[in-house]
Amino acid sequence: MKVFWIMLIWTYAFGFLWRLSPREVTLQNKAVEYRPRLWVVLVSFSIIIFFAGLRSNIIDTHVYILYFQNMPQDVMGENFISGIDEKGFWYFTHFMKYYIADDYQLWLFVIALISGVITMIPLYKHSDMYEISIFVFMGSAQFLWIFNGIRQYVAIAVVFACVDLIANKRFILMVIILILLSTFHSSALLIIPFVFLSRLKPFSVPIWVILGASVMIFFSMSTFLSITGELFENTSFSEYSEAIMDIDGSNILRLVVAAIPVVLVLIKRRKLLELDDKVMNVCVNMSIFNLCFMILSTSAGSVFFGRIAAYFDIFNILVYPFILKKLYSDRVKLVLYVAIIFAFCFWFYYQLSVTMELDYVSEILGITGSAETMIKMAARVATSANV
Repeated sequence: MKVFWIMLIWTYAFGFLWRLSPREVTLQNKAVEYRPRLWVVLVSFSIIIFFAGLRSNIIDTHVYILYFQNMPQDVMGENFISGIDEKGFWYFTHFMKYYIADDYQLWLFVIALISGVITMIPLYKHSDMYEISIFVFMGSAQFLWIFNGIRQYVAIAVVFACVDLIANKRFILMVIILILLSTFHSSALLIIPFVFLSRLKPFSVPIWVILGASVMIFFSMSTFLSITGELFENTSFSEYSEAIMDIDGSNILRLVVAAIPVVLVLIKRRKLLELDDKVMNVCVNMSIFNLCFMILSTSAGSVFFGRIAAYFDIFNILVYPFILKKLYSDRVKLVLYVAIIFAFCFWFYYQLSVTMELDYVSEILGITGSAETMIKMAARVATSANV
């Protein structure tokens, strides 16, 4: 756990340095705004990539390592990842193993580097308050996707990096990108309708309808789970059938965390509409979709709905700076700033120490976790059916 606290402190401390020498950006309306310089983004994010790339056993990492070690040389053979449709990631893995180096540590590091760099792009371009963006990314534990569920996080990061394409209605290109991403993780296909919906005005009638529908489904979850489970049963999403039918709901605190940015924006809805920032409109709508899926996740099917919500949750790391910079007065801004820091410190501790009980493990760095935590992690990996 000490490693994760070091990462949290490092990212915030170096992220804060952007204020010393910000980069001027001239917008289309001739207004001048300030963004972080590239070196600040690289240095602050470097520690995440460093520890993610050099890990050897945390959450589902061991499962991925086994896949890498057992990867057959005959990529066209019948035994190549038999029964898995999402072969893009595994073709990449095959290329790394047989044409670059038969070293799972290098493979993990390259994936962490790619995921991290892609995530940096929208932060470098659009974050109004970079230290808050990187702090929320860490404090909300979104950074753990670079350590866990790495196939899906590649898709999540690319969708996030495409925020400008979405804002500029490059829908055909986005659909092509999502189809390609589905070869890494099939859940990317489920994001297609939300790409179109995210260009609507925030809190417009269709958005309220979607939010209302999620509440209605929440109160009739058993029927909804039965229908969706049958729909996915004989499709490429069949692996999610059991996850959809899972009766366990997620922690209610996750719903509260998802609701906070939506409520803060809703209070200043009029100012949001006056600013009419295309990129931020997309981000706010994505935040609302995240809330919708967390409402569903709280009732049941937490594994499935939580995975889908992750595509939208990441946009909050741009929403929070926008809230502080553009929507609230300086006096309220200071209160919100301090509240965000304390709230996400608590949420960070609660998730990693209380809920997940994670320990960082790296053979190269000589870091080992406690025996008790390792046993619990091994048990979670043993019961995991999907990476």
